Amino acid sequence: MTRRRLVPKPWRCTCLSALLAAAVPIAAALPIALPAKASEAWPGIRAEVFGARPIHDGGGLVTLKAPYRPDDVRSVPLEAEDRLAEASDGELLMAEQLVKFAGGQASCSAPPVGDPKVIAATMGRMEFAAVGAKAASSHAVERARVALSHPNHTGMVLDPITLLYIPLLMVDRIEARQGGELVFEMTGSITLAQNPAVEFDFVTNGAGEMTVSAGDTSGASWEQRFPIGPAS
Repeated sequence: MTRRRLVPKPWRCTCLSALLAAAVPIAAALPIALPAKASEAWPGIRAEVFGARPIHDGGGLVTLKAPYRPDDVRSVPLEAEDRLAEASDGELLMAEQLVKFAGGQASCSAPPVGDPKVIAATMGRMEFAAVGAKAASSHAVERARVALSHPNHTGMVLDPITLLYIPLLMVDRIEARQGGELVFEMTGSITLAQNPAVEFDFVTNGAGEMTVSAGDTSGASWEQRFPIGPAS
């Protein structure tokens, strides 16, 4: 099975919860694409996250979907679809979608919701759920949803007591494996909201569990296994 990695460009306000719908991987060779155009902030972000790795324009291959004017700027659903799979050599593709926030405090600088002690105590806790009907056989398409408890501090939030900025602490990776087979991976950033949730499609292979792992910029990591039941 080939792997994919979807690379969103910078947003006007990068505080979106990731609701990714990763299409089923298929073996395919990607054509050479022209370099994608980017904003002024992109060079610095790219160097920090991806180094010198080439990133190609995913137009026509990768589509991002998001509401043009979301009702809640703290949690904006983002869906990614690909028409071809990423080559197994790890080639990166880029796509973009404009999202406008109208009025109010930008969620980039909004404090996390909840008691800080509870947030710290539950950090890294995961929930896993199947989305839709259970597949009737192996090699069928299923969808899963993973929710991760994490404040995802952007580094742009003032502590209301100390009036100092809360240090950046963000989820930098989420990965799911069916048995030992990688079925989903993503690189996190401040585009993820507090307590991010992701959805992804996968092809059942008869394995009885899904292993989900995540990590953040502090070096902390978490892993949990969830039963999915072997396909009959």
